[in-house]
Amino acid sequence: MCSDYRLFERSRVHREIIGMKNLGKKLNYLQRIEGTVILHNTSTLGPRAILSVTMAGLTCLVLEAAIYMLKQYDIDYYALPGKTIDQIMKLTPVIAAVVVLAFVWMKSTMPKSWAKRIDHLLTRYEPLDKDAYRRLQQKTQESGYLKPDSVREWILLERSVINEIVNQQENETPEFLNKKV
Repeated sequence: MCSDYRLFERSRVHREIIGMKNLGKKLNYLQRIEGTVILHNTSTLGPRAILSVTMAGLTCLVLEAAIYMLKQYDIDYYALPGKTIDQIMKLTPVIAAVVVLAFVWMKSTMPKSWAKRIDHLLTRYEPLDKDAYRRLQQKTQESGYLKPDSVREWILLERSVINEIVNQQENETPEFLNKKV
């Protein structure tokens, strides 16, 4: 009973402080954290590797499309023999993709591991259920690393607090009922 009242009081205070728009942003951010936890469990590549490979692949595709267009319109842009230009054109997208891959890998601020990405997202998030967030911190400190299951458990608790606030806001008595006509 006491915890229900505390949750109600906390929700009432948050309802006054936080608008529906911010609650929607919080839900979106929680979904982002949850998606990152899923990738942590399923992906063999880290976030930086995925970004690097994606950018390299896009570079290769764009250059291949440009070369295709040039060949379609017979644009003679070099005064080199035909066979030499074809060889250069075949290698250009691959070389450019390798260069982009290396550049993005070295210059990206994206973390190399999913655990670091989750840690970054959790650090930037301002929790509504501070007790649950502290328990997550305590579990992480005890185990020595961030466990995906603990993060999922925290997400469920945080989401339930947000849903409680949203339900209370939606169930308020409309003001027009007090108007005397």
